[in-house]
Amino acid sequence: MNMKYLTKQFATVLLFVTIASYKAKAQYNFGATITYAIATDDLGGGAKNGFGGTFHASYNFSEYLVGGINAGYLTFANKSNDSKISPLIDGSSLYLIPVTLGVKVYVASFDDKPGAKQPSDNKWRPYFGMDFGWATGNLKLKTESKNYAVIAPQFGVDCKLSESVKLRFSVINNLIIYNRLAYGSDVLSFVGINFGGIFKF
Repeated sequence: MNMKYLTKQFATVLLFVTIASYKAKAQYNFGATITYAIATDDLGGGAKNGFGGTFHASYNFSEYLVGGINAGYLTFANKSNDSKISPLIDGSSLYLIPVTLGVKVYVASFDDKPGAKQPSDNKWRPYFGMDFGWATGNLKLKTESKNYAVIAPQFGVDCKLSESVKLRFSVINNLIIYNRLAYGSDVLSFVGINFGGIFKF
């Protein structure tokens, strides 16, 4: 995995969100989701499925485009305290604290863009999204690194309960990029099943 490429993509998202915020009067959204995290690949070999949650803050730049920041906490119990069996987890459990920036593109409209005169009768809004950022955790690595890059493609759906309250269900494929050795990169992954509420101000 080319870290220069990832850095460039992350910077592009930051620039895009910044420019969009100047071009549109954004609506603020805040919320939280709980997560059931299915450990896969190498992570699944050493850890049980995990649990956690995420706080969200975002802007509606238009009917179809939302950008924001997310901060979460997840924990995965070690399948065994024997480091020979689960060499990547330092202790009885693995914790991850991801902080990401991301964009969501909706494929249906609530007509709730800034200045909309009438609300839409549409209750469901599917979307696709991508998050980029960093996570802190306690992987047991020879490099002693505690900070890892995160890429998280996702899809989900919002259900509008009122003009200011939405329920959210999403599936996020979280890719954690870390350096097991001084050279090269490895990837841990887990699939997050998320459910929660989003509130618009």
